[in-house]
Amino acid sequence: MLNEFSPILAKDVEKVTAGYTEVECSEDTGLQRKKVPYSEAINIAGFGRFQWLLLLVCGTANASDAIEILCVSFLLPSAECDLHLSSSDKGWLSAVIFIGMMIGSYLWGTLGDYFGRRIVLVTALLFNGGFGCLSSLAQTFPVFVVIRLFSGIGVGGSIPVVWSYFAEFQTEKSRPRQMCFLASFWMVGNIVTAALAWIIIPQVHIGFFSGHFVFNSWRIFVVVCSSFAILSALTLLLFPESPMFLLKKGREQEAVAVLEGIYQRNKPNLSKKVPYKVSGLYTDVSDGSEPDLVTSTGWCRFTTETAQGMIQQTADLFVPPNRRPSVILLVINFTLAFGYYGLWMWFPELFNRMTKYAQLHNNSEVDVCSLPVEIINTNSSLYNCGNSVDTKVFLDSFIISLSNLPSNVITILFIHQARRIFLSGGMALAGVSVFLIWIVKNRTHNLILSCLFGCLSMFPYNSLNVITAESFTTNLRL
Repeated sequence: MLNEFSPILAKDVEKVTAGYTEVECSEDTGLQRKKVPYSEAINIAGFGRFQWLLLLVCGTANASDAIEILCVSFLLPSAECDLHLSSSDKGWLSAVIFIGMMIGSYLWGTLGDYFGRRIVLVTALLFNGGFGCLSSLAQTFPVFVVIRLFSGIGVGGSIPVVWSYFAEFQTEKSRPRQMCFLASFWMVGNIVTAALAWIIIPQVHIGFFSGHFVFNSWRIFVVVCSSFAILSALTLLLFPESPMFLLKKGREQEAVAVLEGIYQRNKPNLSKKVPYKVSGLYTDVSDGSEPDLVTSTGWCRFTTETAQGMIQQTADLFVPPNRRPSVILLVINFTLAFGYYGLWMWFPELFNRMTKYAQLHNNSEVDVCSLPVEIINTNSSLYNCGNSVDTKVFLDSFIISLSNLPSNVITILFIHQARRIFLSGGMALAGVSVFLIWIVKNRTHNLILSCLFGCLSMFPYNSLNVITAESFTTNLRL
């Protein structure tokens, strides 16, 4: 189906743009082609088949980021034996991808403003997927953690760019709901990760084993997880550059051609009778402008001018009228990510430790505060270094991932009316729910609390994505 798009949505749009004038009249219909605001042009192009296919592809990219982040928490118990991981090593392995994301989001976001949303998004996804696959070959912890750092840099690039790219194809009316649909693919990524871990990691006898090189089930799991980023990157090549970006770069007729292609795909019958009535575009001055493409020769000067552009865009976030929303959203993003990922990455390990404690103490119960001391002071391994894997851990994680479904459905239905309520109320309730950890005594309690926390956390995350996209002009959105 996507192949139908490539002739009209490819980068080369000269044939489509040929013959356009400022004002043009159709002989068959008498309809006048005219120059209109971008928002009106995207509304004329309409909402339909193109946006749904774009949602599928961008959603896969968003899910691939979730998969790449969360796969580490599932492989840790098995990798513990192969890489001889201590508790400190596990902590670093969980944290390093976020360090990479912090670096990547700043770097790739700026490049997306200069060179285009699509090409930077594709490059970041390939960067993520390539280093993710490469990490599966690492035989020692230092090599593995360094490669995962580079994978995190790729994830940090695709997360902000995919939101801007996707939003710039949406009509004003459809944007909030479509952004929630895109956010729901994070849940899809959670479910896919848990399902793949459940299917692949317990197969401890598959792979390649030699005296100096091991490629076992958890490494196969890493490769499969990374393949989603590569698949979404290749599929994105069938789609065009953001018309808003093209317009900001002065490539007006290319932007018109992209919008005409969308119009023809969304309204195939109407487009045969009524041609797209837009000959030119303009945007409101308050929407800002994209930074000029650096054309300097010489790598040193190119790097210097690009860095200056990054600094200027960052500075623009902290001057009126952007200062207040920037500070507020930074605080919200930090606190929400700190709480959500801090617990979400810990839950599989907590399940493992509770299982280990039950095996060592005749299925006795223990509170979470006592659990780490009890387990750290034992020398027994739940996995016996390759003999077997307890699949209950993956089943529990799969159930937790499904718990996000109700909140995703509710935000999709009511995002227009209650986005701020979802943001503030969801954060408050999710924070309060964490205090129930004091009464957690066994795996069942842990599972219930995890499901509750995960469900409540999706409300603020989904609404935050919509509010952030709507709070800044195009040139500052990344």
